Amino acid sequence: MVDDRILDEGECAKPDDLSIVAATVFGKLRSQRELVIRFPLDEMATARPNEGTLLTAALMRERVIGCVLSLNYDMSVVHALSELDSRGEVSILAGPEDHNRLGQINFIFLHRNVHADADDLIIRRDQLETAWRNRWEEVVVARFLGAPATVFAGLGSPAEVLTETMRAIMAAIAVRPTLVDPRPFGDSEFARALGIEERDYVQSAWSQFMRVLAERVALQHVRDTIQACSTFIEANAFEAEDFAGLEAQLRDLGLIGAGRLRAAWMLSPSPYAPCAAVDIRLVADLLCLVGSVERRTETTARLSPGGIVYFVGKGVASVIVASGSGVLRWTTVEAEVRHRYRQSPFAPPDEKRPRFAVIAGAQGQLMPVTPPVDIVGSFHPESLVSGPDLLELVDADAVRRDDGLARKLVS
Repeated sequence: MVDDRILDEGECAKPDDLSIVAATVFGKLRSQRELVIRFPLDEMATARPNEGTLLTAALMRERVIGCVLSLNYDMSVVHALSELDSRGEVSILAGPEDHNRLGQINFIFLHRNVHADADDLIIRRDQLETAWRNRWEEVVVARFLGAPATVFAGLGSPAEVLTETMRAIMAAIAVRPTLVDPRPFGDSEFARALGIEERDYVQSAWSQFMRVLAERVALQHVRDTIQACSTFIEANAFEAEDFAGLEAQLRDLGLIGAGRLRAAWMLSPSPYAPCAAVDIRLVADLLCLVGSVERRTETTARLSPGGIVYFVGKGVASVIVASGSGVLRWTTVEAEVRHRYRQSPFAPPDEKRPRFAVIAGAQGQLMPVTPPVDIVGSFHPESLVSGPDLLELVDADAVRRDDGLARKLVS
């Protein structure tokens, strides 16, 4: 802005503090627009989620995180919530004026976002003092006084508008907050500015901190799932299985990968299924089936977030695994599985497409003849576009009873 003659050299006392730059521009022009238009606005509006924002969205869908107050203007977390299909489970508040829209799980743009008018972005300290007046307390008390933990993370440089925001939160909450910062405690300007004690300080980058939280939640999900497998086997008097390999793979999938796997196996319209939203016994049913096929065919199963299971032996066989959740009828399940089969290769280009789909928990009986998937015409056997529909659906209970059928799946 000095180069563009908006400001004079030395006119801003602290050019490395965005809130002071904004105050200087506003004091001179009575508007902060000349500052805001020099932000990378398009990049902020189209910001893609990184690992940290995707994990934040997943933890919100898992109801582990109850509320996120963002000090940023970009839309990356909103795009992450869309990618994981929050479907109205998370209330998104664009600024103080939306305080009456608080839900059970919330994402709040504390300083508004990139889509706001340039003069409405909360950058200056005086804006913070007035924007939430008579509304700030309602938001903070409603969301934080009952929370077991409050974390400040990913704050960047300690600009005045940020430190004042944090002080306002600390004045309103009854618990000690935790500060997450990549710098050593003694080097953290935020810790000094906010009076954070070392016992409440975690030295970590924000994405790494979110990864640790997600790994802890995912670990509990895996333990619960494996326990459900043991209960399922005992209740049905099935032969015991060794789940060590499958358990390790579930851990390796992580929180988001496991959520995608649950969604695919349950034929969910959403790309991500929170653990609490799925009957864990249905997941255990499919895992027990996979373990049974592994044992009886002397293969090793490899789980994929897309819902396909690869059985590795002398070769590699890919099998679709899915559940009717105990409520969907065979005709419905078959139509959905075949639709997904035609929409996606279910396998990398260098591997064969599955020939079998093993279905558990479907109502009724598998019919030997199904209605055509295309009322206009049939697939040409040598079509380069779609190819033939060679997928064969198999009942999971039939696979359990018939070793020959199990071997046929992995051949």
